[in-house]
Amino acid sequence: MSAKLRSFIDFLEAPLRLWRRSRRLPGRVQVTLLIAGIICVAGAITAWSVARARPQDEGAPDAQAVYEQIHKLRTVDRDFAQARALAEEFLASYTDLDLLRQQVHFEYAKSFYDERKYPEALPVFEQLLTDYADVDLPVTDELMLDDAQFYLATVQVILKHHQEGYATFMAIPQRWPDCNRAVMALQHANRALIHEELDDWEPKNGDQVPGTVNHLAEIEANAQALVAAYADRAEATDALLDLINYYSKRGWWNAAARQGQREKIMATARQMQQIAPDARATWRATLNLATGLFKEDVPAALALADQVAAEAEKRQDEGLYTDARYTRSHILHCSGQTAEAVAIWEELIKRGLSPEFEGTLKFFVGNAAIEFSNYEVAIGWFEQIAADERYPDSLRAAGWGSICDAHLRAHRPVEALAAIEKAVDLYPNTVVGKDSAKYTLPHVRQLVEDTRWMREKK
Repeated sequence: MSAKLRSFIDFLEAPLRLWRRSRRLPGRVQVTLLIAGIICVAGAITAWSVARARPQDEGAPDAQAVYEQIHKLRTVDRDFAQARALAEEFLASYTDLDLLRQQVHFEYAKSFYDERKYPEALPVFEQLLTDYADVDLPVTDELMLDDAQFYLATVQVILKHHQEGYATFMAIPQRWPDCNRAVMALQHANRALIHEELDDWEPKNGDQVPGTVNHLAEIEANAQALVAAYADRAEATDALLDLINYYSKRGWWNAAARQGQREKIMATARQMQQIAPDARATWRATLNLATGLFKEDVPAALALADQVAAEAEKRQDEGLYTDARYTRSHILHCSGQTAEAVAIWEELIKRGLSPEFEGTLKFFVGNAAIEFSNYEVAIGWFEQIAADERYPDSLRAAGWGSICDAHLRAHRPVEALAAIEKAVDLYPNTVVGKDSAKYTLPHVRQLVEDTRWMREKK
């Protein structure tokens, strides 16, 4: 028998015990006490019956239903405004700092994040974590505080608050070491340092000089520490792939960082093959290994690219297959086998890729045609880019710029002028050509005038 039921029975017996003790009192007093006891018992029975007929917290089922509706509005209906309106109403009336309230508060914050309203999401995530800073909630599937801190850190990095994001990520495994986000947070903390450095270096790309931020040693140490502690987790191989991409981008954006870059990329890819040979990240890193290897051994590099393509087909992984075929084309092109590379580019163009990648490949095919002095073929490819409204204006302008370049090479300055004028209409800073043979709109106009003058002189 439960303690609550025992107490309830004792309460029912209390009037009976009182009446027994009052039997020596006058009869009228006994009757009064008996009636009062009966009334108390009847009230208690009624109250107990009502309590049995509905849950003790009458609002709890409705509150749960409201949360589920908010969650559906955000995740299924993608109606962020309505989800927020309902969440605001709930949070104003439901003040208990329990699991349910923190779930609704998380939905409220996440609706801003999902809508990419990052400045608005930032204070809402911060308020949620502040509200529960001293509340010890159990680590269950309903706990959203670790997710809230993860997304807060992500927003901080997106908004270029890299050091704050790093600290926020690192705090997750300290507070919730057993949560699902703990190891992932370590990986993303390292990404925060990578983003801070590369965001500093990228604007200096044109000068080919290092930026003022350099986290190389810390980033390498963090990645290796994560691998040492969690080699069996996917985050370990993902962190090493992050490291490879970091090495690559450092080399793109300044020449000084290229020293030893290739060797580091190849060593990291081989490390991934040792700890997780079948992971998707490892197969992706194998393509980096192939790219680094082709200067020493083109056949071996091509074999690696083909091996990844075969694995991708087996997995039915379209993205990995595209990367593998593109890597093969890159190796072929860089080793002077341009015609074979063009065949792969044309194959990939037919596969329904993203507009940006498709446009890039069309540029490659057009530029290859220029290499072979097939100017009309090149212009045909560039016209596809210039006319395709799926592409951003900058990409379409580059198409017109390449048409201008082809006409200039074919000694057709008037047609070149018409092309670069269309390019400038879309993207005013268009420059045609590269290195010492760069042309802007005024240059092409002057070239047309010079050509006319030469013809008139003849």
